[in-house]
Amino acid sequence: YETGTCFKTLQAHTDDILDLDFNHPRGMLVSSSLDGTVKAWDLYRYRCLGNLEGHKSIVRCLQMEGSHLLTGSDDSTLKFWDLSTIPNSSSDSSVISSSTVSDEAIVTNELFTLEGHRAEITAIDFNDTQIVSGSNDKTIRLWNIETQQCLSSLDVLWTSKGLETSSVINHNYAYAAHDFVGALQFWDFALATGTSDGKLKMWDLRTGQAHRTLSGHNAPITCLQFDEVHIVSGSFDKTIRIWDLRTGSVFDTLTYTSPISNLQFDANKIISCGSTSDTINVSAYA
Repeated sequence: YETGTCFKTLQAHTDDILDLDFNHPRGMLVSSSLDGTVKAWDLYRYRCLGNLEGHKSIVRCLQMEGSHLLTGSDDSTLKFWDLSTIPNSSSDSSVISSSTVSDEAIVTNELFTLEGHRAEITAIDFNDTQIVSGSNDKTIRLWNIETQQCLSSLDVLWTSKGLETSSVINHNYAYAAHDFVGALQFWDFALATGTSDGKLKMWDLRTGQAHRTLSGHNAPITCLQFDEVHIVSGSFDKTIRIWDLRTGSVFDTLTYTSPISNLQFDANKIISCGSTSDTINVSAYA
């Protein structure tokens, strides 16, 4: 296939897809939807393996690392799964049609459930030892994977002044616009969060304190990513802002025609998509 060619479409959900992630070595993809299901897919044969059942409401966010999956749901819980018990093409050599769609529950290993949040889980991140979760209860929680204990709870001050979100038409993105914690990422002891008041906060997980607040967006923050030098944030204000972490100032502002719903960047480009647009933007920055 030529670069940029869409060579397969996977169809099984009956409503908007909320999140997805995949693991290339295992050839497995997991997706969640407003239809209330979480589905696992075999990417070698492009078939739906079935549903991951356990949550009592929709799964708003998920992340795969190796054979492990973390899901965060509107039922206020997080679930940690072992996907290695799910047979797929890497372990099952039987011939199965690529058009096969399974709505049956998958027999898998749910390792544990984390309870403590009092509202929807809206953003998650995890590594080998820890999980960070953000919720509409206006808290961010740090969890230990081995003990399944909450190590700390960070209270995020509500400073929103009734930001305008009526321009968001699609019900999926209007729903997301009301997420209090719209995005988060952590690395070692550094945590970055973006909230519905348009503010970025940098936290020290050792102390539980926010040591820097970056103000500039005038609508909810929906996505972010940071490295040693920059933090890049996307918002419903139709901008992506590139911040210099050394000075706390805006390095550059990129303006688009639709609210930003997701982004990722590397050393010289930012790739993003908008919530009311069918295009993917590739933007260069120095």
